[in-house]
Amino acid sequence: MEVRGRIWFLVLWACLLVMHPTANASSYFVFDLDDTEEDCYTEDVVSRSVNSDVFLHFEILEPAVTDAVDVQLTSPSGRGIQAWSGSKGNHTSILVRESGLYSVCFTKTASSSRRLSILYAFDHASIGSRTLTRYPASVSTILREKPDETTYTELNLETAANGDVQSMGLVQFVFSGVSKSIIHDNTRIMMSFSVEYASVADLGLSVALVAGGLKHPSTWNAMSEHVLAFSGKVTQTMGAKTGGTVFFDITDDVTAAMNAEDYPSIVYSIQVADEGGSARLTGNAHSIMAHYPVITFEDMGLDVMREIGHFRYSVWDLKGELISIIQNERHSRNSTLLPTTPRETLMDAL
Repeated sequence: MEVRGRIWFLVLWACLLVMHPTANASSYFVFDLDDTEEDCYTEDVVSRSVNSDVFLHFEILEPAVTDAVDVQLTSPSGRGIQAWSGSKGNHTSILVRESGLYSVCFTKTASSSRRLSILYAFDHASIGSRTLTRYPASVSTILREKPDETTYTELNLETAANGDVQSMGLVQFVFSGVSKSIIHDNTRIMMSFSVEYASVADLGLSVALVAGGLKHPSTWNAMSEHVLAFSGKVTQTMGAKTGGTVFFDITDDVTAAMNAEDYPSIVYSIQVADEGGSARLTGNAHSIMAHYPVITFEDMGLDVMREIGHFRYSVWDLKGELISIIQNERHSRNSTLLPTTPRETLMDAL
């Protein structure tokens, strides 16, 4: 049994090496949580593309029935990305856009044992590399109940229970001075938004291309042609959650605009696709630029590089399975020991 456990550890360590070539690129360790104070760890993430994920695995080793932890993942700008309450463990990957120091904080619940041993693993991966970033020239919200007014710099979205859109966001991006030669066969162009609030998890948000661009002023009445016809122009609907980021692939639209115009620009409306839903997205005022709406041009690289990138995601899932196997095997071995035998630590077992 002991030999087999060590073999599993060697396989797991090999997976860690595959994930990143440098020793400090990922974290994997065990720590004790023995008081009620918050225990935090920071991880440096370089998001080279919008297809960047952080990978987080945590679990209480040999938990009692009442043992649990509260865990919070926070972005470099201080925005909460995801939280787990009263959890014994989790294995997840989360799409992120910011670069910098992410923090993962752990707190014991009141019902937990005096000391908990926590297994912690963190990693990140990106597919492709960013070649150009464009911020919006205009951000605004138009409202059905105030048809002659416009709220600039904000994106507040709402759809009534009967499906009627009550407010929609408008974003305009300008590509003057951008050479058409930047777009290649392996270029992907993404538009992304930071979600400050979503009324439900996985709230559907849709985007629609605005034909003819913005009217000035861009009120509900002035944009009535688009308001009446946008549902037939929706090309994508994506799920959004509070603290997350929502992404839309607009490669074809931007490519067509840049090929057709000498001074190309593009305008989208964004609205809640789910009945009775509402959302607030970060606009372009009084906030950190890392959260602004943004369009990114990305070089996805050679096919073989994309395959390697996707393989790293598969390795992460395998690593989670191996971690659980090692824990269960160690727990099985420990349960066969006499009560007077000193209990092994995880690192001893490995």
